[in-house]
Parts: sequence; structure tokens; C-alpha cells
Amino acid sequence: EEGPNEGLTERSLQDAQRLYLMNDVVQPVSVDPLVWQDDVRFSKLVVDIVQGQDTLHHVMYIGTEYGTILKALATTNKSLQGCYLEEMQLFPPGLREPILSLQILHSDRTLFVGLNDRVLKIPLA
Repeated sequence: EEGPNEGLTERSLQDAQRLYLMNDVVQPVSVDPLVWQDDVRFSKLVVDIVQGQDTLHHVMYIGTEYGTILKALATTNKSLQGCYLEEMQLFPPGLREPILSLQILHSDRTLFVGLNDRVLKIPLA
């Protein structure tokens, strides 16, 4: 009697268990990256949806490994691609600390930034 798992090898079962989160992956709208920057390691990302004059804008807040937050416009418009709006410096010059978590509280228009030993609250503009 053949079941749905007939013909699966031990290896493919292990892969299925290990990669189950990739089952419903979100497919990209474009093969091109929305933003890029040389010599920067991104650590966390959250997206805020803002109502513009005639359209919705997706604003990305990207945490870096050295403690800054890049604010960028997510768009498939080729002329605006890689459009950085702002870089927020969270620390004095010379001090670096990775951003461990980012969370938006939409009701309060606030970005919470998780660091090693504290949480920062930043109003969204």
C-alpha cells in the first residue's frame, strides 16, 4: 500500500524537518534588491506602512550591527531604488553596539529598539 510518504529517503525527511519554515516562503516581487549598501551588516528589519497623498508607502527601518538604524523607502520604482531617507545614530561617535531587535507599535507611532542591556523608544516621523 502506497502512502503520501512513499519513496521518501531518510535524508529528505531530515531536510523536511530542518527546513519546514521555508515551506511557505514569501516570494520576492523583483529579483533586484530594494536597498543595498557596501560594508554594512544589517541585523534587523521592520516595515512601516504610511499613507501618502495618493499611495501607501512602505518605509523600512533597518538595524545594523554597529548600532545605527537606516530608514529607507521600499519601492520597485527603478529610479528610486536604494532610496535611503535617513540614518539614525543611536550612540556617540566611537561607540558601537549591535541592534538585537526592532518592533513598531503602530498605535503609538513608536519604534522600539532592543540593545544588549536596554530598550530605546524612538518616535516615528
